[in-house]
Amino acid sequence: MTIQIRMRPTNAIYHRMIAILDQEERARLFQEELFAPFNLAVWGQRWGGMDAMAVVAMMGFVLPEQLDETPDALETLEAAQAWAVAQQSLNEGAARFAPYAPQIGLAATNVGIYLTDPAKANPINKGYSGMGGYSGRDFPDV
Repeated sequence: MTIQIRMRPTNAIYHRMIAILDQEERARLFQEELFAPFNLAVWGQRWGGMDAMAVVAMMGFVLPEQLDETPDALETLEAAQAWAVAQQSLNEGAARFAPYAPQIGLAATNVGIYLTDPAKANPINKGYSGMGGYSGRDFPDV
């Protein structure tokens, strides 16, 4: 058994958001399609009752109101085929762990590549960020 890697098409979602002029609709798409599968509201409750948007802002992600045009980072990631490379790399890694799948106890995982606001970036991270967790938590299919 190999762990199923479900790559979120975040680049396509970002492009759809950029094309939307209505800020409320853009915010809805942001919450429902970009971040909902990761249930950030649960994190917000654990961190003092913040809503999902407050969690996203605190973590430094690019917010819907910042998406009036295509960010350079999105173009750079697409030119590097980041989504395809990540999917292939994660599939290869999952295949190598396949013999240990019963001990791992994880059938599938959701993965996304998200844009962060360079103005909020911690210089020690050198432009990279990441989050993970929710061991044992089941997410809806994406």
